Amino acid sequence: MLLKTYDGWTSVTSDDGKKAILAKFTKEDDTVVHYNFAALHRIKKKPSENFGKEDLSLISRAIADGPKFFKAYDGWRNFGRDGKTIMFCAFTKSSGEKIRRNLTALQNMAASPPPKFSPYDRAVLETALSDAPSFKR
Repeated sequence: MLLKTYDGWTSVTSDDGKKAILAKFTKEDDTVVHYNFAALHRIKKKPSENFGKEDLSLISRAIADGPKFFKAYDGWRNFGRDGKTIMFCAFTKSSGEKIRRNLTALQNMAASPPPKFSPYDRAVLETALSDAPSFKR
């Protein structure tokens, strides 16, 4: 057994400032490891001989908690015209459709999430809200 616990989906910032939503696991030696959704599927499909049944069970649980609504968080963008700043958050839905939502829509979605929201989707939404630009008044 390599993995001790599955700790949910979380936002991780890389050295170059890009954010990714990754599954967080704690290993037996208490080190933290992260895997993206594609890596989890590869591990489940072709597990290493080091992975036991308990490890694969944790991997399956992370996959089940994976994307249902959002596939990717694409960041905040200015879609303003004529010198106006109109900020929208860009997402890719699980279907591949690109969507944009303003800050109020994200706050409303966080307060009352859709029924099919998964822990992955909540992590995407929390990441978008934490990256939201602060507006000057």
